Amino acid sequence: MKIGILTFHRALNYGAVLQCYALQETLISMGHDVEVIDYRPAYIEKYRKPYSKFAISHREGIKDKVKEIIAGTLLIGKKRKGSKAFDSFMNKYLHVSSRLSLPLSTELDYDVVVVGSDQVWSPQICFGFDPVYWGEVPGLGKRYITYSASMGGHNVITDEMWRDVKSKLENYRYISVREKQLQENLLKHCSVEVPVTLDPTLLPSVEVYSMAAVKPSIPHYVLFFCLETKPEALDFAKRIARQKNMPVVRVAAQKEFQKGVEGVIDCYSVTPQEFLGYFKYATVVVTISFHGTVFSTIFKKNFYSLKNSKQDRALNLLRLLGLESRLVAATDNVEFSLVDYDGVDEKLAELRDSSIEYLKGALS
Repeated sequence: MKIGILTFHRALNYGAVLQCYALQETLISMGHDVEVIDYRPAYIEKYRKPYSKFAISHREGIKDKVKEIIAGTLLIGKKRKGSKAFDSFMNKYLHVSSRLSLPLSTELDYDVVVVGSDQVWSPQICFGFDPVYWGEVPGLGKRYITYSASMGGHNVITDEMWRDVKSKLENYRYISVREKQLQENLLKHCSVEVPVTLDPTLLPSVEVYSMAAVKPSIPHYVLFFCLETKPEALDFAKRIARQKNMPVVRVAAQKEFQKGVEGVIDCYSVTPQEFLGYFKYATVVVTISFHGTVFSTIFKKNFYSLKNSKQDRALNLLRLLGLESRLVAATDNVEFSLVDYDGVDEKLAELRDSSIEYLKGALS
């Protein structure tokens, strides 16, 4: 069966790219011919460009537009390097189709188009509902399904928007979502009952990631992965590092952090391959990130997932795996301890099985 995946595969975000890779590899392991459809929406591409007409046009007032241009000028080198880091992974590991040009000049006619995962239904990210991710492109596929589609957790959806969603859901043969909250909202507002499936990164075996992982040159380190500037979180990582008598390695895609922090080695514009390697070979991981928590558990690391306002997904995963004790506050005075992985493999296998069964049924 020829399958096309529609997701944010070009986002400069490790979780976004690796969830696409994970879903691709899972579908291939099931015997399908799989491509990632090369759809490049302006609201994702804007992060790759120093000067984005899309970003500038969505700034209010001349002052904010000028700020956008100045920021683009200062970040030209960083954005280019960051884009190249992710492109190196896509070119090697993703089976990307020719670029999608709309309207279609010829029918592509995938047997199935799989929409998801990621926040492809988010009106905040997509500046409304993007018809490409809602199965509204004639000739793209014979039928549409979703896998762990998400609206994100910070959108305000009006009653009128829910009515629009209800009609759009009819475009899909099968639907699964990423969060329980969205599952409940679809039942409440659209009278549609759908399953919650695992984030795709949790579907493959560790070998799939080990194959791509690049071993770092630093032998022993505490890995710190955080998507935002959180001084108290870095301080937590440094306290653990002092207990282990080793440096902190701080990994980022593009974002600038304060440099020159004693005991901290900063690694910028890291490729997804290097990102996986930093997790695989870390002595300890400290993270404020759902996917940081995911890869800590996949590689069976001793880790700490720090509490924050967006911790619902990480907390839910840790509870399902019986590892909720690894969720701590950055201000906690923690004495380093080993993670007890007894029984985790069995629990994760059960979760995988149910998600794989959904895919099998939806594709049959």
